[in-house]
Amino acid sequence: MFPPSIILLLQGVALVSAIYVFQRPLSRLLHRSRVWWTVTGINMTAMSSYLWHVPAIMFAFVLLHAIGLDPPTEIGEAGYPVPIAAGPYFAWFALALVVFVVLLAAFVSVLWSTEYRPLPWWDSPVRLSVFGAGALPRNIIVAVGVIVLWLAFMILAIVGLRGFPTETRYWSGIPVNALWGVVGVFVGSAIVRLTSRPAQAPATTRQSSPL
Repeated sequence: MFPPSIILLLQGVALVSAIYVFQRPLSRLLHRSRVWWTVTGINMTAMSSYLWHVPAIMFAFVLLHAIGLDPPTEIGEAGYPVPIAAGPYFAWFALALVVFVVLLAAFVSVLWSTEYRPLPWWDSPVRLSVFGAGALPRNIIVAVGVIVLWLAFMILAIVGLRGFPTETRYWSGIPVNALWGVVGVFVGSAIVRLTSRPAQAPATTRQSSPL
C-alpha cells in the first residue's frame, strides 16, 4: 500500500471536476431507474469491497497454493518475483482474478449488511453528555477527543497490531504500543460522544376525551 501522493490528489481533483463538467448528462442518465438502482447497489457495497478485498486476495493465493497452482514466477536479479513466461503467467493471473472475484463477492454478500446495523454502544441514546455546557467547552472537548483519535490512529498506522498487546516498539525513538492505539480509539470516541445531544424523553400527547 502506498501513502497518498500529489498524483492521487490530482486524480481526485480530476474526477470531481469531470463530474461537474458532465453533471447534466450524468443527471439525465441517473434518472433512469435501472441505472439508478445499479449505482445505488454498488455504492451500498463499496465500503465492504474496500474493507474485504485484501483478505479475498490472501485467501485466493492460499487456495491456489493449496491445490498446487502457484504463480509461474522466479526470483529475478533485483530479488523480486518475475514471470517465467508471459502466456502461463497471464493464464494463471486470469484464474487468480476469477477466484478473487468469487471470494470477494462471497465476503461482501455476507458482511455488507453489518455496516447498517446499529452498534450497541455508539448508536444507543446518549445518557452522559456535556451538550448544555456551552459552545466553547464543547469545542474544547471535541478537540481533545479528535487529538486522542489522531494519536491513536497514528500509532496503529505505524505499528498496526504487531505484538498486540504487550510488545512496545520504537519509532524515531518514541515508544509505541498497539494496545495504546486500540485504547485510544475507544477513549477518543467516548470523549467525542460526550458532546452529543442527550436522549430526550418521548413527549406524551394528551388525548381529548370524546365526551
